[in-house]
Amino acid sequence: MTHWHRARVCALLAGCLLAAGARAGDRVVLMVGGIDKQIYLPARLAQRLGYFADEGVDVELRSDEAGVNARDQLLLGTVDGVIGFYDHTIDLQAKGKFVESVVQFARAPGEALLGSTRPSAAPATLADLRGVPVGVTGLGSSTDYLTRYLLLSAGVPAAELRTVGVGSGDGFIAALAGGRIHAGMSSEPTVSAALRRGRARLLVDLRAPAASEAVLGGP
Repeated sequence: MTHWHRARVCALLAGCLLAAGARAGDRVVLMVGGIDKQIYLPARLAQRLGYFADEGVDVELRSDEAGVNARDQLLLGTVDGVIGFYDHTIDLQAKGKFVESVVQFARAPGEALLGSTRPSAAPATLADLRGVPVGVTGLGSSTDYLTRYLLLSAGVPAAELRTVGVGSGDGFIAALAGGRIHAGMSSEPTVSAALRRGRARLLVDLRAPAASEAVLGGP
């Protein structure tokens, strides 16, 4: 899917939210689970290229680096919609919350599980993450959910899963470099930056559809 089409999809999202409750001319506030993340680029593109305005929608984009915090803002009623991961919709519906997924941007999670390159904390396999701290953007976030799934699938007992909220970007990389975490899951551009600086190595790559299907068993 091209950037143009993704941006148009984001404009469709705003249009659906408007139809659901706002009037033409009202401001629609969307919370993005990390506006600088590549996986949420459609939101920024739609705004910068004027696609929201083309649909007659006044959209304000806000950002929080962890999707779980973004969804909490939706539940509190401080925002009209969230651009985040699909699993939050399932989780909230299971808890009796009236939310729905309007549109999906991608066919792959766009995340990667990275291992530290520190000699004292360098995992060779997922099984090596048993009982050691593994970084996620925030507890209860999609990175937390995916990490737990991968480690459980690799035979790590639930009682020995240790996920730690470290955010993304430089904070995530610093946690790897400093030994606060032995591994962690993040998205672009954090993943490429950590690899380029030699702070991490790939353990599981979920950034492309083919790679994701090989790991998860489907789209």
